[in-house]
Amino acid sequence: MAHVAHMPHLATNMDTEHSARDEPTEVGSLDGTLFLVEESLDAVTNKMRLDILEKAITTLRHAISEEPNRKAKAAFEVVLAKALLTRFASHGWLENATTRMQRGGADGVKDVVRQPSPYLLAKQREDVLEQIRGMDGFHDFLLPSSFETLKHAAKAGPIVFLNASQYGCHALILKQDGALLPLSLLTSTEHLATLKMAIHRLAQGHVLDGKIQQSLDDVPRTRKLLQRKNQRRRTVQDDFRQLLGVLWFVIAQPVIRALDVQKTDTPRRLWWCPTGPFAFLPIHAAGVYTSHNEECDCVFDYVVSSYCSSPQDLVAPPPIRPNPDFKMLVAIEPESKLPATRIELEKIQSRIPDIRHLVTRIDSTSAPTSPKTILEDIKTSSIVHFGCHGSQDPSNPLDSCLLLSGGRLTISSLIRECQTSEAALAYLSACETAMGDEERPDESLTLAATMQFAGFRGVATMWEIEDEDGPIVADAFYGYLFREGSAVAPDITDAASALHLATKVLRDLDRPFHRWVPFVHYGI
Repeated sequence: MAHVAHMPHLATNMDTEHSARDEPTEVGSLDGTLFLVEESLDAVTNKMRLDILEKAITTLRHAISEEPNRKAKAAFEVVLAKALLTRFASHGWLENATTRMQRGGADGVKDVVRQPSPYLLAKQREDVLEQIRGMDGFHDFLLPSSFETLKHAAKAGPIVFLNASQYGCHALILKQDGALLPLSLLTSTEHLATLKMAIHRLAQGHVLDGKIQQSLDDVPRTRKLLQRKNQRRRTVQDDFRQLLGVLWFVIAQPVIRALDVQKTDTPRRLWWCPTGPFAFLPIHAAGVYTSHNEECDCVFDYVVSSYCSSPQDLVAPPPIRPNPDFKMLVAIEPESKLPATRIELEKIQSRIPDIRHLVTRIDSTSAPTSPKTILEDIKTSSIVHFGCHGSQDPSNPLDSCLLLSGGRLTISSLIRECQTSEAALAYLSACETAMGDEERPDESLTLAATMQFAGFRGVATMWEIEDEDGPIVADAFYGYLFREGSAVAPDITDAASALHLATKVLRDLDRPFHRWVPFVHYGI
């Protein structure tokens, strides 16, 4: 794929504040372009980061002792809280923020809802931030990461930013050596939106209708992927094969070629950072899947894929490796149409080096497990595994939750209660914990993504999985993670490779696409 001579600023319509920058910019400074990518991503993700705000205030309390700086701190607490609450009140993002901020000591926050002057508050906010950034050690306070920091994050593997705008669709690849490589992709926002609709239909087991099918046929190289010999009509498997072929030819293959990656039995890591309509497309599974007697060509052959909802996810401190006495929490709800979660638990018990490390919560209507109990368990666990249903709230991601018989375990409670916990890895063997919302394709705040704000790296599913597949994947996953036995604590950064191998087990069992494609890894 040829490089583009001009690359538009990679802003999305996530935040109206960026609308004034919609005109193309020169590629003279690719690091500046990458900065804008992160800034536009943060337009959504910052709505989730009240926890970061609260942490910042706590840091200021401990770090500032001089009288003038105390005034700056007090002003920051009140004014920034007011500005945020005023700005996002209509979206419902910070519904309970006033209470939390009051509990944190921000006097006068109650007045925020009565103040109809967001412009003045925004100006005050900038003034206070300027004061804070003038203090020693706070020069980058609440600013996006620098390009140098992002370059460091790419040392573990290339990061691929995907963006769609009215000027075209592009990939911006941050390579391991720190170089930036722009690519023009042969797709459009309209085409991507159709692909997203196709994924939703196929995940529900429906064949594609004529309009969506026509969109797939517009990529000529995928037509030959249809295998309808001796078939009177096309199947979901046919449509899935063609859809994954489209994703390969228009997105994944150009990236693989640009990186000059070769097929290998030991693939390296790669992070996909999709924005807008790219979000929730199963790019990790893109490929040409032909008959058993012919060689396939797919992303799995080249790289171990992970996703990140923002570059900040990759520059955060890496998860601490558990000590040999680590604890693992397994919470399952076999009565909620997930009977195989009991088998899943048995597989985990057979893989964990020492059963004494395992804390088990088997939820049921007769003996419900309360969210409070689970939160207490998480605080002392390094790995948490949930075998239950999930519920996503696109209008207020903080209210997304895991469903227990004893109540809803919300993301807001995880963020609030578990910031000091040891938990580093969350395995969500639940339904649709990484699938987006059709009405908000630009906002990639899934249950899996929002758990990263609580400090987790994780494994999740894009749509509902077959109950019998859960134990197979869990067995292979933890078999790899605990492969070194009890003498060495598991390395959480191996989770992506563990999932890569686990889904290969399903593929080798000749499971149809909809049964292995939904498993995805988020984070480091």
